[in-house]
Amino acid sequence: MDSQRGAWIGLFFVTALVVGACFIAVQIGAPPESRPAWVTSLLGEDTMPTDGTRLPGQVAHASENRAVPLSPQARAEAAKRWNRALGIQLFRERVLWDELAGGLAQRLYLRTDTQTKRLSVYSSEKDLPLVFGVRPTQITLYADERHRPKELHFAFANRGSIHPREIHNRLQRDDAQLRPSLGGLLGKTTVREETGLDGFKRSFREWEQDGIRVRYYGPENDFVAISFKPASAPRRPTPPGPEHWASQVIRTQRGDALLRGIPLVRQGQKPYCVPVTIERILQYLQTPENMFTLAAAGDVGYRGCGTFTIFNQTNRRLSHQGLSIQFKRHAFRSVQDVKPFIDQGLPVIWLVHGYVPVFQKARARTDSRHSVLEADDWQDDLDTDRQYRARTDPGQYHSVLIAGYNEQTKEIAVVDEMGLIWLTEAEARQVSQPFLLPVAKR
Repeated sequence: MDSQRGAWIGLFFVTALVVGACFIAVQIGAPPESRPAWVTSLLGEDTMPTDGTRLPGQVAHASENRAVPLSPQARAEAAKRWNRALGIQLFRERVLWDELAGGLAQRLYLRTDTQTKRLSVYSSEKDLPLVFGVRPTQITLYADERHRPKELHFAFANRGSIHPREIHNRLQRDDAQLRPSLGGLLGKTTVREETGLDGFKRSFREWEQDGIRVRYYGPENDFVAISFKPASAPRRPTPPGPEHWASQVIRTQRGDALLRGIPLVRQGQKPYCVPVTIERILQYLQTPENMFTLAAAGDVGYRGCGTFTIFNQTNRRLSHQGLSIQFKRHAFRSVQDVKPFIDQGLPVIWLVHGYVPVFQKARARTDSRHSVLEADDWQDDLDTDRQYRARTDPGQYHSVLIAGYNEQTKEIAVVDEMGLIWLTEAEARQVSQPFLLPVAKR
């Protein structure tokens, strides 16, 4: 009797196991969107991204948030996982933010734009690697005072790089490839909206994993971009007040007064002279923003930057520092127009036209300026040089920064795509539009 009961119990368990196995097989064979969560977890797959696109489950599953520091082995695994998903050698087998920026710039084929005490910038628009299978229009790397990466910005479709007839399709095409790829790598997220200090609303998706903060800006912003930052970076850094900047003026034996630390962020091939001028100012004033976001805020597109909307947007941001852009509707006349502002450590936005031949001539002269230490000696060289007056091309319009002056030699220092160049008062009057826009205390 006992043996018969044992046989019935054994048969019951065998039947239960067979039925259970069949049920699990049916669930596993079901379409991904109809699988229960426990099956997805069993398979090591992440849940569906909000855009409904699934990438290989093992990638998303392995990129879970980690609240504790990664071990060396885990860092190496994370680096391989990110590199494989991105399609580029972005990470070495260590946390990205511990690497010297020059090594990362070299791997991404970026050239040095500027190196100041607080900020170094590397960028390129040519021969860029594919990221998630999409070619960026520009990659920019920002490094801090320790020369460690502080932000890596991949710009894709944007109105400054793409012709108006093509921009809509390009925005949609880049978004269709990049957004699902990020969702597959990093998991679900929702669209967030943030109103910046300038009052401009930005829409983005954001993740924080493996010590990295990733932001994705979609086509609703009029550009597509991905930004990588340390997860520990403050979202809104607290910049110094207006009294701080006078300490940034350096004075030389020759009599130069020059602002220290204005970065040469390059405009490249885009008609973004106003946005890049504002980016240089904001990077200098420690309220950083990139030219693509600024261009969208100022409605700057493929045909140029003839708009004052972006200055009004910038004024809203600067007001939080007790600063503003003053609109002076007269052309440059003399060093005295800019001296009071430079002495306070504040740059001057200057609108010019017909500038290229004049700036090229001044660039060549600036190269030899460094070897002359005395103002009197340099004045003699300038007097000799004045007989060669450069011709202007009135069809060219541009925005630059005035970052210094020399009262004795009557020169101003300009930060432009060509670098730092020194112009004489006569040259400056020759190319000046009737707009000087100094940053000043409110």
